[in-house]
Amino acid sequence: MCDLIMTLPHHGRCMVRKDTLIFDNALNLLIISLGGDGENKKALAAYFTRILSTLGLNLENKAEIYNDTCLKAIFMLNNYNYMLKSLQRSGLLDLVKLHNPEIANHYGTQTRQWRKQYSQSWAHLLHILQDTRALSIPYKPPDKVKDKDRQLIKDKFATFNKEFEEISRSQKRLAIPDQELRDSLRAENVELIVSKYDVFLKKYSQLQFTKNLEKYIKYTANNVREQLNSFFDTTA
Repeated sequence: MCDLIMTLPHHGRCMVRKDTLIFDNALNLLIISLGGDGENKKALAAYFTRILSTLGLNLENKAEIYNDTCLKAIFMLNNYNYMLKSLQRSGLLDLVKLHNPEIANHYGTQTRQWRKQYSQSWAHLLHILQDTRALSIPYKPPDKVKDKDRQLIKDKFATFNKEFEEISRSQKRLAIPDQELRDSLRAENVELIVSKYDVFLKKYSQLQFTKNLEKYIKYTANNVREQLNSFFDTTA
């Protein structure tokens, strides 16, 4: 395990590293070795803790190749998730706890940190939905909207559409093989975006700001939800 194979992901799609996959072979060897006494188990636990530490450092170093923080976060989430589930599936999590009782908490902390970093990929779009550029006066249908305010509303929708489409193109290309992780990130995205977009949409869609409504309002709230739920599809 000291000489880990270093194979970089191809265009961000192969998101679990080969050196992480070798992890399973080490687990199998350790399972065979578990018939010893308590001291042997403690020695194995210490040895495997060092392997986990080395693997974690290798992953973080290799993640630096990505300039895209979203891609880096998904890469790390995939790999940490794989490592933790492998430990749990094999029953070796309890062994490692003999040397490092906080190992599960460590992976939980790492996962939360990388989830938080992933969520930063939505920062610009959320800023758009915060709607900080106010109209000159409040309007109610069927009020006539001033020219400058009509343009401002058009700009709001055009900016949202452009940002949402760019994020969608990028994140649809990312793969999360684990269904539980994939579904949870999709659900978090839906919770983060859809209700805010729905408020934004209802605020402006009833105002007469354009004769070509379809040009600016491209998405219903349900369209946005469906798009978010198509992210990270390994078959895409």
